[in-house]
Amino acid sequence: MVKKGKTSITYTSNVERVKYTLSELTRAALRDVGKYLTKEFRLAYYGHFKKRRGKVGKFTQYWVRKKDCDLQVGL
Repeated sequence: MVKKGKTSITYTSNVERVKYTLSELTRAALRDVGKYLTKEFRLAYYGHFKKRRGKVGKFTQYWVRKKDCDLQVGL
């Protein structure tokens, strides 16, 4: 708090809020990349077969870890 004459000017820091926003935006981007990779894998895998049967599409998953801030794709 800085006092200047009769008026007082208060400065507030939004550093923590900005850090949180950036981490959430990063997680959202990783989620979108995971969705895209799994979708492309499923299309490429099932593109080789006439019938789209099997469990490969169901077993293809992705995880975005919050603490490590990384993406894991499981096939």
